[in-house]
Amino acid sequence: MVPGMKEKYDKYWSDYDNISDYVFFATLLDPQCKSKFVKIVFTQMLKAKNKDNKMYVDEIESKARAKVIDIECKLDKFFNTYLERPNMTPSSQQETLEEVVKFDDENEFFGSYMTSGSVSLSSLESQLQRYLSENPIGFDKGYDIFTWWKNNMVRFPIVCLNSKRYFGEANFHRGI
Repeated sequence: MVPGMKEKYDKYWSDYDNISDYVFFATLLDPQCKSKFVKIVFTQMLKAKNKDNKMYVDEIESKARAKVIDIECKLDKFFNTYLERPNMTPSSQQETLEEVVKFDDENEFFGSYMTSGSVSLSSLESQLQRYLSENPIGFDKGYDIFTWWKNNMVRFPIVCLNSKRYFGEANFHRGI
């Protein structure tokens, strides 16, 4: 049984080129992990493949860094597919953001202020890059990704909206 399990593991998980990009998207969208964690994973996978020591440490680091950049670009393209849809014009994007950014009565004035005006579609890249460039929040036993996105949707409204779509509406209703 163990050899069969090992064979399946190696088939699907031993080489990061075989792993779906969506797994890495989820890791990038997790504020505990982000790009830093993905780079460490790629580095460790490359080191494991380098049993014969044909690659130098600098080469491993360079390949891992290049793979992270590739995954970030693919995530950006994935997000842009939502913004390029005909019904996602700047005005409908704003309406969607206002639906996502819900405030209680006490903060209604502040909420209206934060969501007023149109959100530039080009701000997606800057929001995504800003989100990814911030340090991960660190690991916490009581952490809930949906609560984190709820608490940070004013800072990253477009990234939050697309994260909501990526992780699924049903899951987001738990925290957002």
